[in-house]
Amino acid sequence: MDTTESRSFAARRADLVRNEQHAMADFLVALADFDRQRGWIELGHSGLFAFLHREMGLSKSASFSRMTAAGLIHIPVALGGTSSLANVRLLCASHNKWAARRKLGHGLMNRYCRDPRQPLS
Repeated sequence: MDTTESRSFAARRADLVRNEQHAMADFLVALADFDRQRGWIELGHSGLFAFLHREMGLSKSASFSRMTAAGLIHIPVALGGTSSLANVRLLCASHNKWAARRKLGHGLMNRYCRDPRQPLS
């Protein structure tokens, strides 16, 4: 394989990795929505982990990883828009709360707190 072929091979593999990352991100956004709607109940599963392991055929480790990642996704819907990868910023729960307070104000967000002096839980 010469240098040109090697570069072409490497560029194609880089494209495949990017496609894989986009597909995983799309999957996790859809999985978070599925979990929020508790869609796994209708399919007879006790939780998201059971759905991923039994229904989707993932290993226990892969099921746990995806369940954990989906649990970290909080899609902001207060300001509207579609729940698409292009329109979603994935934040941890603490940063979501911070962003909500910054965007919507402490007064509004305090309504959703048990103790307004504490961050949203």
